[in-house]
Amino acid sequence: MIDILGPATHLCDGVHRRQFLKLGSLGALGLTLPQALSAEAAQPDKIRTAKSCIVLWLQGGPSQIDTWDPKPDAPSDIRGPFEPIETNVSGIRIAELFPKLARRAHQYAVLRSVHHPSPAHIVGHQYMLCGMGNGAVAYPNMAAVVSRLRGGNSLLPPWVLFPNIAYETNATPQRLCQTAGYLGSEWDAVVPEGDLVKGTLTLRNLDPPAGLDSTRVGRRRKLLASVPSRALSAVEPTRTADAVYERAFSLMDSSGVRRAFDLRQEKDDLRNRYGRNHVGQGALLARRLVEAGVRFVTVNWPNRLAWDSHTDLAGQMRNHLAPTLDRALSSLLDDLSQRGLLDSTMIVVMGEMGRTPRVGDGDPRYADGRDHWSSVLSVLMAGGGIRGGQVIGASDWQGGYPADRPVASRDVVASVYHAFGIGPDDTVEAVGGQPKKVLDDGTPVLELFG
Repeated sequence: MIDILGPATHLCDGVHRRQFLKLGSLGALGLTLPQALSAEAAQPDKIRTAKSCIVLWLQGGPSQIDTWDPKPDAPSDIRGPFEPIETNVSGIRIAELFPKLARRAHQYAVLRSVHHPSPAHIVGHQYMLCGMGNGAVAYPNMAAVVSRLRGGNSLLPPWVLFPNIAYETNATPQRLCQTAGYLGSEWDAVVPEGDLVKGTLTLRNLDPPAGLDSTRVGRRRKLLASVPSRALSAVEPTRTADAVYERAFSLMDSSGVRRAFDLRQEKDDLRNRYGRNHVGQGALLARRLVEAGVRFVTVNWPNRLAWDSHTDLAGQMRNHLAPTLDRALSSLLDDLSQRGLLDSTMIVVMGEMGRTPRVGDGDPRYADGRDHWSSVLSVLMAGGGIRGGQVIGASDWQGGYPADRPVASRDVVASVYHAFGIGPDDTVEAVGGQPKKVLDDGTPVLELFG
């Protein structure tokens, strides 16, 4: 590997990377260039519907009853403080807190019978984001698997996550399934720096290090042009040296890369429509990134465990959580649809668990809230081949257990893979070369795509 722009350095995230670009790799962006150049062409004849995916991660665990699976006929301590409303699809009702999404039910599907075995935040992250729960194994986030097997659509990194990596007490990012796990750090998400609301996010190390001006970069570019192509044969045998390092340099030169992360390029009325907060602006940035060619975008809810509504369920949902999500998600659906991107961009809205069927659940500490619950939860999915206007599965009368068409969390992950043409038995290569199945178990929910 030939270094372009300087020696190795140790970054604050604890990962040893080159100070900027290497010939044949983009280590500072978490993207290996030869893989980015060739992964998409590896299976040119394989039919895929989704080109990109956006996950809106509702950390803490949203209540299924107070969002997508209301129980109006249940006793008051089960149905909670909110009434259901009709959507624009006959027979589908959601909580009254989501009037904008109620008018767009034809664009999304709801899985009402998702379940996994652990009502714990840490393990719930693993089941929902990796499809497998085992703290002893560093399973990769599904975004990393898609990135590894499908590469990117442009010079931009294949997986971008913002505004920050989810965290929890006594849990590493790996245990929360916020990394590429055993695939290795080169497939970790890129986390841009800056302020979403101000609209000035940037990629770390996109600019050359101090003291390395354009003249010196140009000299190094000319020097590399004199290196025989055969010197790169071990890096990328199917491409010439010119194709590899010229694309690396073009990333540095590309104003488009910077523009993709600059929300100031958007009109104020559109930014206002999404909501001038980290969730709304995050959803808008996600649209910009998939439009620019990013394969997978994770938008973490910015407040730790915000949906963990043990107390003040009514106040939190009515005053902040629901209107923020309703505004951002409905705007994202409209925006993608108007730009012709919804058919190729999957949206997944979920958290690590659901909430108890009964408000309080007999615990005086939670008299006005709901406790952890993973025996049933709801997941909203749209785009990327998903057929909207449908509900798949059902919970029982109290919203506590699957009553029809149970869907395991691993099946949700398998469904995302399916949209990209990835089967549960497909393999990825772990660090060290060992092949591993993308899922130990799991079956895509094919009704989603019917």
